[in-house]
Amino acid sequence: MTRNAGCSSLLPPNQTLYGQFKNCSADLEVIAKRDLDTVSLDAFLPKSGIGTIDFLHLDTQGTELDILQGARGFLSNSIVCVKCEMEFVPLYEGQALFGDVDPFLRQHGFVLFDLSRSRYRRANFPNDALTRGQLLWGDATYLKDYRYFADAGNNLALFKLCLLAAHLQFHDYALEVLEFLLNKPDALTREGHAAIRQAHDQYTADLRRGTLWIASLRRLESLGLTSVVKEVGRIATQFGDRLRKDRSMTEYNWVD
Repeated sequence: MTRNAGCSSLLPPNQTLYGQFKNCSADLEVIAKRDLDTVSLDAFLPKSGIGTIDFLHLDTQGTELDILQGARGFLSNSIVCVKCEMEFVPLYEGQALFGDVDPFLRQHGFVLFDLSRSRYRRANFPNDALTRGQLLWGDATYLKDYRYFADAGNNLALFKLCLLAAHLQFHDYALEVLEFLLNKPDALTREGHAAIRQAHDQYTADLRRGTLWIASLRRLESLGLTSVVKEVGRIATQFGDRLRKDRSMTEYNWVD
C-alpha cells in the first residue's frame, strides 16, 4: 500500500527509479503491507457465471501480464479488445514491461492499434525549462486480428469486434471486418448477408456525412486556393501544437 493509493500494487515500487522524476517519490512511499489471495480470471469468472468477455481493461500497476496469463482461455475464445497499461521502465520491482506483454498478446491474435505515451521530467530539472521528458508508461489498445476467426466460424465475435472498433473510432478497421464478413463463403444466410450489406452501406454513408468539411476544403482548392488552404492549415496546426507542447512540458508529467 503506497501513500498514493492509486500506485499500490502486488509488487514493491522501484523507489530508486521513481525518485529520479519530479513529484513521484512521495506517491510511492510504502505505508503498509497486506497479504492477498489471488485467482485467475479463467478460474474465477466461470464460477461466477460469466462465460464470455468481449473487452478487457487492465491497469494494475505492473501485474498486467500475470493477469493476462491467467486469462488465456478468454483471450483465445471470446475477448476481441484489450486495453492495458504498459510500462517501458521497471516502475515496480520484477514487473513485466511492454516488450514482454506485447508478444504475449500477439500470440493470441491481437494487434496493437493505439498507444498513449506518458512522459515525466527529472526531479533536478528547472521547473520553467522545457523538455520532452522520458516515456515511462502508456495505455495500449489491442484489437483481435479478424483473420483469427477465419476458420472458427465465430460470426458473433466478428460482430463484436466490428462494434468495438467503431466505438474506438478505428472506422477503417471496422469496415474491413464488415467486408470480411460479406466475403466469407457460406458464412451468412441470405437474410444475414443482406443485413450486413445494409449496415455496411449505412456506416459508410454516416462516415461521409461526418467529413463534409473535407469536401469544403476541396472546393476551395478547386478554385485555385490550394496553396492558401495548405499554408493556413499548416500555420494553425503548428501554432496549436507549439502552444500545447510548451504548456505540457512545464508540467511534471504529460501524455502525448
